[in-house]
Amino acid sequence: MKELLPQLLPQVIELIVPIIMALGALLSLQITNWIKAKTQNETAQGALIRLNELVATQVRANAQTIVASLREAAGDGSVDADELARIKDETIQRLKTYLGQRGLKDLAKVIDGETLDTFLEAKVEQAVHQLKEAA
Repeated sequence: MKELLPQLLPQVIELIVPIIMALGALLSLQITNWIKAKTQNETAQGALIRLNELVATQVRANAQTIVASLREAAGDGSVDADELARIKDETIQRLKTYLGQRGLKDLAKVIDGETLDTFLEAKVEQAVHQLKEAA
């Protein structure tokens, strides 16, 4: 038995080393994929949270400044649909400016670029509705 062990040991090592290396490579790949997924999810989550905060802030600011001054200027206190559409468009443009290229790029990972404007419009309308309900 003592004579057999020195003869088998190199063969066993030759078999085990490639298996250990393959497992190490697989583990490394799994860790890399996990890091990529976690980073992308956190980036997307951060972009959406930032967008929600920006939309709420911008809608409140518009309600206090632009809409209030338009109501005063209108005389009867109402704002027509064209003015509301213009305010919404301006709000979306401001949001895009505040987000910047990086923020828009982060959002594009979550929201298709072609539907980003539609998504922003919906977020603005949602924030306006929430503001009206709170009043």
